[in-house]
Amino acid sequence: MKATAAALGQDIRAARSRSWHRQTLGDLTRTIAADHGLEARVEASLDAIPLPHLDQTTESDIAFLARISNRYDAVARPLGPVLAVVRRGTAATVSGALLPAVTMTPAEVTRWSYTYAARREAGAAGDKRGGVRAWWWDIAAGESRKIEHGLPPYEDIRRLHDSEADARASIATHANTAARSNAELSIDLPGRPDIQAEASLVLSGWRPLIPVRWRITRVSHELKPAGYTCRIGAEILPDLFDPTAGATAQ
Repeated sequence: MKATAAALGQDIRAARSRSWHRQTLGDLTRTIAADHGLEARVEASLDAIPLPHLDQTTESDIAFLARISNRYDAVARPLGPVLAVVRRGTAATVSGALLPAVTMTPAEVTRWSYTYAARREAGAAGDKRGGVRAWWWDIAAGESRKIEHGLPPYEDIRRLHDSEADARASIATHANTAARSNAELSIDLPGRPDIQAEASLVLSGWRPLIPVRWRITRVSHELKPAGYTCRIGAEILPDLFDPTAGATAQ
């Protein structure tokens, strides 16, 4: 038997097409939640982010909300009867309370693997990673404008953004994602029901070169004839940029 976070109805997973205009991320979440009989809870820093126009084309409501939330380094996930949108990597619930950190020693696990992507961190050619560049549409001027973060060579975010704040949010999200992807950790261990996705993982007594702080990205709880086990996937938890800075409803 394998446990999942929530049993979602098929309607929220069914592909549909519709347009959204002049919504906030909170409005979008509440509408989708109401359509499926769920309660919406949105982290305060995310609620008022403006979304001038969006097209949902042959995409399920949950996939669409997850995609839009990801633009602001946030996750959309069901928690029983609740549809929650919270910032990724903050280990916070929608009520603002911190999820309990999980501390783990090598003696507690049955198997683990650690991957450090030094080549990814340094760049494909071994040089220092370049910056990020994004464009946004200036309605008043009738032209696109460019924002650059860091130094060349730049990696371009090809989506044309609706506003400067939206473009800066994409750059921050891109930087956070790149930083987290530099190292990955996988752990198998005897069952622990207190472990949940988005909580912080703190390693104690592991090898010196393995980072101490991690974000749990996925958890699988399995009950088999041999016993109850957990499998954890985690990514490194670096210092993060705030993609919501300056993003307020107009």
